[in-house]
Amino acid sequence: MKNENFVFENKITGEEKEKMNKYSSITKELSRGKMEGEIEKNEEELKFLKFANKYIKEELQSFGIEEFEDIDPNQFHFLNEEAYCKATRNLGSLAFVVPLLENAYVNIEEMPHRLQLYKTILHEALHLYSFQRNQVYIEDGEDGDEEKYLLTYRYGYSNDNMVKDKFGEDHSHFMGLNEAMTDLIVLDILRGHQRELIKEFNVTFEEALKPVSYNGYKDLFIFIMQKIAEKLGEDYEDVWGRFKKGYFTGEMMHLRDIEKVFGKGSTRFLAAIDSFVRDTNTEMDKEVFAFFETDDEHVREQIAQKVLDDREWNAYLKRRYGDHK
Repeated sequence: MKNENFVFENKITGEEKEKMNKYSSITKELSRGKMEGEIEKNEEELKFLKFANKYIKEELQSFGIEEFEDIDPNQFHFLNEEAYCKATRNLGSLAFVVPLLENAYVNIEEMPHRLQLYKTILHEALHLYSFQRNQVYIEDGEDGDEEKYLLTYRYGYSNDNMVKDKFGEDHSHFMGLNEAMTDLIVLDILRGHQRELIKEFNVTFEEALKPVSYNGYKDLFIFIMQKIAEKLGEDYEDVWGRFKKGYFTGEMMHLRDIEKVFGKGSTRFLAAIDSFVRDTNTEMDKEVFAFFETDDEHVREQIAQKVLDDREWNAYLKRRYGDHK
């Protein structure tokens, strides 16, 4: 289905491009002002933000990406719990990003310790960098009175469909994959710069033993990549490298490898995780893991029917059988 109401950013030129850039700059400038309930960042936190910029730039440059803007510390709003709940409508998380404003809200009062805060900063900074990569202008309004506004249609692997479905709803895919991959990249960066960070931030042995929370699906995606490497006769690091590169560049062809290993419909199932599953409780998570752990196609289909909502279940069936079921 073609949507005539949006145009990709790189297709807009001339005066209209200048107008959109000006509007975007004003919006971002206003959104980076101090919020009610915001807590000032200390020198060490500002220092870590500089290190996060440096590390992410190294990742981008390793994949040939040179055009990007540094994350401004004012894109991070450290909020008290009351202000955070108000800004995120009681989301109940430690942090939340707003693609349109390219801002991150951090529930600073709920951070158990500074290492969790640093991990969270790096995670949200990766999201903020990815917002710069894929943007679109949406045209809204009646004939002769249309206005265009900037919207991020993809960040990392998460893909927001620009076309409303037959129910008149917007929808996204690969949210679960995106969150898990973001945390895997965070782990990669922290491990690669472990000595420097311990020295620069005086991390003690006792502090390093404190638990830091990561996305629950990261182990699943490690398993998926391991199975791909085993099935295709490749080194795990090569498979990981393709997935990591795709996160930054938008290249997605390697996702086809998932169906080579786990059968038709498995990529569609993966796309629905954290997006269109019937529930997000622990038992449902076990079912998601079981889908990829079994080699029985019939069992996979039973799990998909149990886990996916009606729209994604129908899309899964169509991918598996075409229009014949």
